[in-house]
Amino acid sequence: EFNMLNIFPGSVDKKLITSSLAEKIKRARILVIDDDTNAFPAELLENEGYNIIYWEKVKSLKDLVNGEYDLIVLDLNDVADADLTEEDGIGILKHIKLYNPSQVVVAYSAKSYDIGSAEFWRIADDCLSKPSSVVKCKELIDELLTDKYNGSHYWRHLLSYLEARNVPQNKVKKLETQFLKKQQNKSELSSDEVAKILGMSKDSLVGILA
Repeated sequence: EFNMLNIFPGSVDKKLITSSLAEKIKRARILVIDDDTNAFPAELLENEGYNIIYWEKVKSLKDLVNGEYDLIVLDLNDVADADLTEEDGIGILKHIKLYNPSQVVVAYSAKSYDIGSAEFWRIADDCLSKPSSVVKCKELIDELLTDKYNGSHYWRHLLSYLEARNVPQNKVKKLETQFLKKQQNKSELSSDEVAKILGMSKDSLVGILA
């Protein structure tokens, strides 16, 4: 069966999309990048069953875009060395969204909604003021795991992916119609069906969507 999640960098855990919230919490890998180790209640969340990984600074750009983490909480300041980006947290966020637009990122900063950081808040999937309580963090994480890890979220990015590669709009619309029908029937599009709608062979389909 054709799995649209395979077009994105890294391997998205399909069970994370189809499972209950309790299972999502157990499976999701949450990366927090913040130079202030006392601001984010990582230990308290871990006690609640969340899988938290903590970086004081960005260690690897590759790991941020290859699907290694299901949710990234990213601070605005002092998280990236100049050899990675001169824009610090905003530069890291731009990089993530350029190479893996489906990656869920929470903008995290004490400069809550500062006008000078407007781009940071706009690009991110959501935002969280720093410091933050465990209750507030839990509410936001649960909401994102529920709202973002579903087929519709990835379908929106698939549309952007196809449009960026100049797939004709009439074919995109046909694919969307069939996707919605399959979703209603709780089934998936086969690779043969997708290839037929897009007007290409299965081999060329793999070349474009792999």
